Amino acid sequence: MRILHMPFAALLLTLAGPAQATPGDVAPDPSSIEISFDPPATDGAAVQDVNRICRPGTISNGIRSSPISLCLEAVDGHRLDLTLAIPEDQWSESLSLISAPKIAVAYLSDRRFEDFWPLLIRFGGEDGGKLIEAVVATRKERAAAVPRGPGSGDTLLSALGQASRAAVAEARILSALGLTPEANELLERALPQPDRKGRYNKRKSFEWVAVSMARAASLHNAGHPEDAIEIYRKMEQNDAIAAEYRLNAVINRAALLAELGQGVAALELIEPAARQFVVSPGDAQIAGSMRQFDWIRGCALHNLGRSDEAQRVVSGIFSTPRPSSTDFFVPAGRTLEARYRWCIGDLTWLNGEFRKELEQPFAPAAAVNILYGKTPPYPQHQQMANAIRSQFRSPETIGRLREPPPGWRDLLDSDKLAVRARAIIASTPR
Repeated sequence: MRILHMPFAALLLTLAGPAQATPGDVAPDPSSIEISFDPPATDGAAVQDVNRICRPGTISNGIRSSPISLCLEAVDGHRLDLTLAIPEDQWSESLSLISAPKIAVAYLSDRRFEDFWPLLIRFGGEDGGKLIEAVVATRKERAAAVPRGPGSGDTLLSALGQASRAAVAEARILSALGLTPEANELLERALPQPDRKGRYNKRKSFEWVAVSMARAASLHNAGHPEDAIEIYRKMEQNDAIAAEYRLNAVINRAALLAELGQGVAALELIEPAARQFVVSPGDAQIAGSMRQFDWIRGCALHNLGRSDEAQRVVSGIFSTPRPSSTDFFVPAGRTLEARYRWCIGDLTWLNGEFRKELEQPFAPAAAVNILYGKTPPYPQHQQMANAIRSQFRSPETIGRLREPPPGWRDLLDSDKLAVRARAIIASTPR
């Protein structure tokens, strides 16, 4: 019975809610798919060996049902994989928890998966230290393995050449570890250099812009918007770079300003940028890009009190089918909607998404992160996070989830994680 047409990692991240990137849509509609897992075995029957534990279950699309299994496995002491399998289809897909450590924390917090805890602790350490070491030690290898094109799961990475792609991917791992200065140093070194006349060809223009955008995004996510804006301004003013690629800096600066509540400034940037984009060369455009202009405009208008106009601008853009591309990864409408809803502070929608996640059969990574993770750096996001936390700190939720064990919770706090990651890097022989 073939009812899944997406990687397991994408399925998990789709079910993980708005705090996760969404690498793919579900086909058919995810509301038609039901997954359930059996309760943990009380007699140890589910344990195949100390490095592997499986949970059987059922998957159904409302017409047919099939057996399914979810297995946690430590491989060679260097990998920790979560694998979903449909045996009768001879289908399986794995997610590396070293690449997604917050999901590992979610399973360690979800009481439904208490049978997974011993293996998680054995691999990751009593305080999560061994998992952090694995994340640090494998960062270059994992970054180098990110493919070009749609399989990268990220628009920016999908368009870059090998060297720049590996640098950006590693920098993102460093940023997730709280190592923002180290990430920016890496990206500065990765910036393409001009020729002897100070010029960039078209390819170098694009890669210079892409690496610069990654620098700005790292600073923005770490709570340094003014530094990010300064990078965007320098990008816009660099006449050595092709104008159609510099437009990316304008778009991203407009998004940042919209998210900071500076609606007037955001509209002054995004509206002329949209007109310029329409007439830009075709090879500088990625399918579905106008949706980015629309959610930014919508957020800016909403934050200026023009919510009816905002609704007209974004109407339909999140539910329309994702444009296809053989060359680039195109984000799903769900991803754009999540960013838009955070931008306008739509607590009703966000609470609904977290509620849906808590009802799913997998560990709720987004909910665990917002309940037990670091408070976001921006005041408007802090208010939303606190409101969501108060909504979900109910006896029902707390009965389902436990606070991550001491040390493991650091994986949800970039400041504490950075201290531990730096210590690991400093002690590693060069």
